[in-house]
Amino acid sequence: MSLIDIRPPEGKTILLPASTPDSARDAHQPTSWPEKHDIFGVKISATTYAEVIDVLIQSAKRRRPTIVDFAPVSVLVEGAQNPIFRSKLNCFDLVCPDGQPVRWCLNHFQKVGLRETVCGTTATLLLCERAAQDEIGIYLYGSTPETLQKLQTNLLSRFPRLRIVGTESPPFSSLSPGEHERVADRINGSGAGLVFVGIGSPKQENFVWEQRSRIRAVQLCVGAAFDFIAGTKRRAPRWMQDSGLEWMHRVCSEPVRLGKRYTLGNARFVTLVLRELLRSSGYCIMRSILGSVARQDIMATNTDVGGRRSKPGMNSTKSPGQLPNDRLKVMKGSAGRLLQRLGAGRRLRRRALKSRDCSVLIVGPGPMSQGGISAVVAMHKNCSCWDSQNCIWLETMNGGSGVTKLVTAVIAFGRAVMLLPRTRLMHIHMALGASLFRKFPFFALARTFNKATVVHLHDFDSRFNSLMGGPPSLGRTLCALMLRHADRVVALSRSWEQIILRHVPAARTCCLPNPYWLPPGFQPANRTGRSVLYLNRIESRKGYEHLLGAVPEVLKHCPRTTFVLAGHGDVVSARRIVASLGIERAVEFPGWVEGDRKWRLLAEADILCLPSFAEGVPITLLEAMGAGLAVVTTPVGGIPDVVRDGENGILVQSGDVTGIAESLIRLLTDADLRGRLSDAGRRTVEKMNSLPVIDKTLKNLYAELEEAALIHPGRVNTIRS
Repeated sequence: MSLIDIRPPEGKTILLPASTPDSARDAHQPTSWPEKHDIFGVKISATTYAEVIDVLIQSAKRRRPTIVDFAPVSVLVEGAQNPIFRSKLNCFDLVCPDGQPVRWCLNHFQKVGLRETVCGTTATLLLCERAAQDEIGIYLYGSTPETLQKLQTNLLSRFPRLRIVGTESPPFSSLSPGEHERVADRINGSGAGLVFVGIGSPKQENFVWEQRSRIRAVQLCVGAAFDFIAGTKRRAPRWMQDSGLEWMHRVCSEPVRLGKRYTLGNARFVTLVLRELLRSSGYCIMRSILGSVARQDIMATNTDVGGRRSKPGMNSTKSPGQLPNDRLKVMKGSAGRLLQRLGAGRRLRRRALKSRDCSVLIVGPGPMSQGGISAVVAMHKNCSCWDSQNCIWLETMNGGSGVTKLVTAVIAFGRAVMLLPRTRLMHIHMALGASLFRKFPFFALARTFNKATVVHLHDFDSRFNSLMGGPPSLGRTLCALMLRHADRVVALSRSWEQIILRHVPAARTCCLPNPYWLPPGFQPANRTGRSVLYLNRIESRKGYEHLLGAVPEVLKHCPRTTFVLAGHGDVVSARRIVASLGIERAVEFPGWVEGDRKWRLLAEADILCLPSFAEGVPITLLEAMGAGLAVVTTPVGGIPDVVRDGENGILVQSGDVTGIAESLIRLLTDADLRGRLSDAGRRTVEKMNSLPVIDKTLKNLYAELEEAALIHPGRVNTIRS
C-alpha cells in the first residue's frame, strides 16, 4: 500500500485537521434524497446532475457519512443476480443511473421521464468544480500511484483552487478489518468532505459499504473515472454514450480484460429486460381476461333458473363471509377455460377498436422527448379542436438512442396501420435530418390510402435552404415529394412560407405560428433588473459561447448582474469557458428545466437572451415574451416575424459579442426601455400566438380538409389555399 502526499498550490499540507464541532453537529441533520425506483430488484435513484451535485455538496459540507454509487448495466445485473450485493446496494443513499440502458429501463418500466444519465466521470468533474468553489477537501482512493499522480495533475490544472487533501493506492487484495480501520482514520484525519473510490465494481461497492459508518464524508464509487480523467484510458465518443454503446468502445479498447465481462453481462441484461417485459405485459393481459371471465361467472352464479338476477344472499345458503372463497373457486375455473376465452377476447377487442372514431392522427415526437416539436404538440393537445376532432398522438420517438427511436417509430407505424381505416386526416410534425426519414413512411401510408395529409415543418430556414438548394440527395428527394404532394404544408411564419414556395412552388402552404401558454395564476416575482436568462440547448449553434463572451463587459457596467444558462448539452465546455473568463460567481447552470422550475426562472428573470445561429420560432422566446421579459435575440428563422427591433425586443447579428453586450447593458441600465419592450412583447404574442388564436386556425384547417375529403373522396390534394 502506498500513500502519496501532495501539497495544494497554497502550500498547505495535505493532511488537515478533522472537521469542526459545527460540522460534526450538522452531520446528523437529515438530507432529502431523490426518489428511488425498482429495476430488477435494485433501487435506482431518478435524479439529475444538478440535483446530485447539490445534495452531495450539502452532505460534504456537513461531513455526513454518505455512500453513493454510479450504477451502469454491470452493477444492475450483479445486483439482480446476487441477493447479498443487492441488499447492500439498496442501502446506499444514492444510486445514480450511469448509462443509457439503465435510464431507458427507468423510463420504460417506471415512467419517470428521466432525460439524462448521471455518469461517474462527469459527476466527478462537476463535484470537483463545486468543491474548489466551496473549499471542500477531496480524497482520491484507488488505481495505481502513476495514475493518481496524473489524475491530481489534471484536476489541479482544471481547478487550481481544488484542495486534494490525500491520495491512496490500495493493494489489489482485500483489506483486513484492521486495515479498514486505518484507512478510515487516514481519511477522517485528512478532513476530506468527498472521497472518490475507483477500485472497480463490485469491489468498490463492498469497500464503501464496509466503511459506511467509519468515514465521516461522502464516499462515491466512480469506477473508471480515475483513468478517464487522468488520460490513461480514452472515454467513448459522445455519440456512443448517447446511443448506449459505451460498452462496445470499452470492449474494443480492452478486449482481453473486458470482453467476457461485457458479453455475458449484456446477455444477462437483455434476458432480464425480456423477462420483465413479458412479466408486465402478461400480467396485464391475464388480469384483464381473468377479471372479465370472473365477472361473467359471478353474474351467472347470481342468476336463478328463470334468468332473473338475485340479490346477494338470496337463494344461497352461504354467508357473506364466504364470498372470497367463492371468488377464488371462480378464478380457478376461469384459468381452466382461459384458452377458450382468448379468441372471444380478441374478437371483443377488435369490435371495440372498430367502434372508436378517430378523425386525425397526430404524428410526432412524444412528450418525453426534449425539444420544441413535442412542446408544440403538447400545447395543441390543450386546444378544443383536439377533442372535437378525436385526435390520437402517435409518438415516433421519446428520447433515447437511435435504435430506441427506430423501434418507437416502428411501433407507431404499426398503430397507424391499425387506425388508418377510421382516419380522415394525418397531421405530420417533422424537422429535417433523421426526423424526415422517420416521418416519410407515415406520409406514404396516408397518401396510398387517399387520406388527407398536413406536413408541419418545424426546421429552421438555413438548414432547409442548404438541403433544398444543395446537391441531389435522398433527403432532398423525400422532402420535395412530401411538400409537393401534401394537402397542406404548415410554415411557422410568413417569411418561412415564402422560402418553402421558392424551393417547391407547387406546395400548398399555410401559416400556423407556434403557440404559447402560461400556467394559470402565473405572476412575475420581484424582478430586480439584474437577471439575464438563457433557456436553450448549450451548443455552439445556439450561440451560448458568444453570450458568455459578452458577460465580462456587462459586469463592468452592471457588476451585480447574474446570468442563468438553463439547458442540456455541452455543460462541461461551458463551465470551462466560464472559468477561463473568471466569471464563475455571475453564471449559473441549473441544467435542463421544465415544469415549475422553468416557470420559476421565467418569473424571476428580467431579460431573455437567445443569440442563436439557427432557429425556427422558439417556444422559449414566445413564453418569455408572454411572461413579460425583454428579449435580446438574433434575426434567424421565423424570429423576425415575431420580434421587431426596437419595438418589442432587440435584434443583434449572430456572433456579434459586442452587440450582445451593448444590448444587455442598455436593458439593464434603462428600466423604462425594459418595461416598454416587455409590454409590447406580451401584446404581440397574445395577439398572434395565444392558444385561442391557434385553436381557431387549427380547427379551420382540419374542417376545410375534412369537408373537402367528404365532397371529393380520394382527391383532397386538389384543394389550394
